[in-house]
Amino acid sequence: MQALTQTSSLDSRSCPDFLESHLTGQNDYDLSIPSNEGIKDAAKSVSEISQKINQLKEIKQLCEFIVKNVYLKGRIYVQYSRSLKGHTIARHILHTYLNHDFSNPKEAERICLKDIMQQIEQIQFLELSGAKLTNLPAYFKYLTGLQHLNLCANNLTSLPSELKELVNLQELNLNGNHSFEELPPFLDNMNLKVIKIGNTKVNKASVKLQGIIDPGAMIQTWIKI
Repeated sequence: MQALTQTSSLDSRSCPDFLESHLTGQNDYDLSIPSNEGIKDAAKSVSEISQKINQLKEIKQLCEFIVKNVYLKGRIYVQYSRSLKGHTIARHILHTYLNHDFSNPKEAERICLKDIMQQIEQIQFLELSGAKLTNLPAYFKYLTGLQHLNLCANNLTSLPSELKELVNLQELNLNGNHSFEELPPFLDNMNLKVIKIGNTKVNKASVKLQGIIDPGAMIQTWIKI
């Protein structure tokens, strides 16, 4: 072996049995190329943790948004009870699961994302009227259990495409968004039963949406599209 370590080059074609005769016994040397499966698994794990951290950050923003913008005062009892439930769930998630900034990946690993999502799915009503909203954030996509969304009396001009993820949404109230002009096409593929557009600039809708639109106090001359 000492001679072998001092050899600068070796052509096994001239001595086909050399390696076999000198590298056998109790101290065999493993010359195989190590598998890269471990590296792949580690990279996958890092990617999954990074994705989970991003999801947790978005859910935290969503809960903060709900707590900030769901207005509880001055509601009639039914509105209050509906609003209070969503508000309470969001506050609970914030204080129980999301009370840190996830700068340490180990913090994210300890959190059960499934538990959080099950709680978010319990939010069925959101009363966001008069919240002075100019847009809806993309993280609304996590509200998959939402059935009624009241966006009355805001300053919305459009809806984000992520809203199409709300597969259980039945009622969408856009009354009083005076600069809102057009209903996005993705609403056609949702399970909506009522869309309220009183005091908006919407003056046309698809044939499908015309059957579920409540124009409210607004007099509309519908244009079929």
